[in-house]
Amino acid sequence: MKLDLFLVGMTIVFFCVAYVINRRFPSVFTLPIFTASAMMIILLVSMNLTYESYSGARQFFSFMMGPAIVAFAVPMYSVRAIIYRYLPVVLIGMMIGLAVSVGMTFIFSLVLPLSAEMVSSLWGKNVTLPVAITIANDIEASASLTAIGVVLSGCIGAAFGNRILHFMGVNNRVARGVAMAAVAHIMGSSHSMLLNKEEGAIGLVTMAGTAILASVFIPILV
Repeated sequence: MKLDLFLVGMTIVFFCVAYVINRRFPSVFTLPIFTASAMMIILLVSMNLTYESYSGARQFFSFMMGPAIVAFAVPMYSVRAIIYRYLPVVLIGMMIGLAVSVGMTFIFSLVLPLSAEMVSSLWGKNVTLPVAITIANDIEASASLTAIGVVLSGCIGAAFGNRILHFMGVNNRVARGVAMAAVAHIMGSSHSMLLNKEEGAIGLVTMAGTAILASVFIPILV
């Protein structure tokens, strides 16, 4: 128990330090998910601890993902009028986004020399992490590989999504919010929220709707 509390505390400290570093030197290479993870790996190695030693802290943060996602209902409620106004467009966008993501996963499974376990794990990467892990367990895939896929998708989308949208001339806030959430899930929605509250709220709706659709259809497809 003491080790679990220590690791939870150190994870929070490392994330805070990584956040400050990223704000000071913004770059895809200084994203907290990378720098905080590197710090934790160094700590575990220096203390001669195995990955299993972190299981208690991992379970705590996995549990906290649910309330963290639900907490985004507050900014969604504050811009509910905009959400109601563009709801049909958002619904169409989330269905197209999920279809494209699932389709690309299917194409990758055919083109790339991937193992059956890796292909099964990639199906869940198309939604936010808590739902992705649940889907992975439902289809008997590797939750760890699924988590890696979700995190990498989120990091790449958050780092380059806005630049690509700007390059393509996509300036509509609704379109940008839907696109960022469809590609980068919670990281894309959070990034959109930092730029514009309305865009972020649209992204959160897209993320939540995509998660619901994916949790129903991906197990059936697989």
